[in-house]
Amino acid sequence: MSLAFLIRHQFILEQSYWMDELYSAARSIPSKSFEDVYYWGPDPHPPLHYIFLWITYKCVGFTEYAGRMLSIIAGVLIIPAVYFLGKEVFNKQTGFLSSLAVTFNPILFFFSLETRSYELLALFSVISSYLFIKCISKPSFFRSFMYFLSLIILTNLHFFGLLVLASQAVTYFISCIKTDFFQLWKYIYLPIFFAVLSYLPLLDLAIEISGNGPTWIQTENIFSFIQNTFVYFIVGSTTSLSSQISIFFGNILLVCFIYFFGYLFAKDFNIKYLLILMIFIFTFFISYLIGLALNPIFNARNAIIFLPFLVITLSFGINLIMHHFSKTFGLSVFFIIFLLPFFFYKIPPKQDWRNALLSASELTGTIYVPGWIGQWDVYKQWLNLKNLKLIPLSHLNKSDIQPNEKIFVIWAHIEPEAFESVKNIPSNFIVEDKINLYSSGIHIYGRNSND
Repeated sequence: MSLAFLIRHQFILEQSYWMDELYSAARSIPSKSFEDVYYWGPDPHPPLHYIFLWITYKCVGFTEYAGRMLSIIAGVLIIPAVYFLGKEVFNKQTGFLSSLAVTFNPILFFFSLETRSYELLALFSVISSYLFIKCISKPSFFRSFMYFLSLIILTNLHFFGLLVLASQAVTYFISCIKTDFFQLWKYIYLPIFFAVLSYLPLLDLAIEISGNGPTWIQTENIFSFIQNTFVYFIVGSTTSLSSQISIFFGNILLVCFIYFFGYLFAKDFNIKYLLILMIFIFTFFISYLIGLALNPIFNARNAIIFLPFLVITLSFGINLIMHHFSKTFGLSVFFIIFLLPFFFYKIPPKQDWRNALLSASELTGTIYVPGWIGQWDVYKQWLNLKNLKLIPLSHLNKSDIQPNEKIFVIWAHIEPEAFESVKNIPSNFIVEDKINLYSSGIHIYGRNSND
């Protein structure tokens, strides 16, 4: 765990916050009231991660470091969580291999450096599933209450948390048909019921936004999505491999996953195995069906709820190889699949909002911003650029422009020309120069000399 923390901590501020991270920070400014943070406006995500950030900022200060540290802590805690779940579902060896695998998993590593909810989502997918199993194997009021708390956190972090909850509910229902577990319903369904109640105040807005709002997520073939996501989970990105190799590797991982479950269910029906299978079905197939009915919702980062379970299943398979065939061969497979990708993994570059703003601070003149100014204001505070004046491009008054004045437009994520507000720039002005950074920069407009 110490090694995992040190590896992650050295990269904590290596890259700028990007658009989504800055949105999280802007939503969670400590001067806001609890009600302002809780009200999520046009955001389809539940507000709990913003509340966690808000509390963190109030306790340790409103900084770049504090927001990412919350995700790093989640990234470290998932290691023992996966160990205990792997041990509970399979055995100690599987638990150990799984915990080692998630320590160096590129995707969990990446999202542990993101001020977003995904690392916490993966963590509580594991914790809630572990407590679900414990409530069945060793039921008690305390375990049931802890299970309830984990579901509250899970479902209010991200709407995909509801898929994990539903997976657990369906798993228990099926197990009651084949076993005598029905007598334990109060330890399972009461926590699930009250966790769902906590989500009800947000449900109408979530459905409205999902069904009517625009989405950047594209519909794709479900099986291609599974293949690509499995590859993404292991190596970090499908773009680092050719499409043929990516498809082949994804198919191998999918076949291995299905084979291991066929092997398990051929031996014995077990609620623990069924749970992992249900989470797989809900993550990929049920989310796909929901997307067809509303807007597409399934993508690789939302599917992170299944990543720890894939790691545990593959680790179990490798443990089988070590036990029945060759320990050396099994460890070699483990190294190639789970450790080798980390050494070749490079953190994808993020939109450089930080240096775009620093570059703007060196300019003499008024800086205009297309889109929402709130995210830039966050970085202004963090970089102590209080004297830097930023004005929404929509507020540009053509009559106030002096004859030789330049118009500076700072941007990140989307270039100024994509915004409706760019029409406020006089038609006799052209782009004279650009300061280009990664997916960000400054456009410098000047009067056309031929005008």
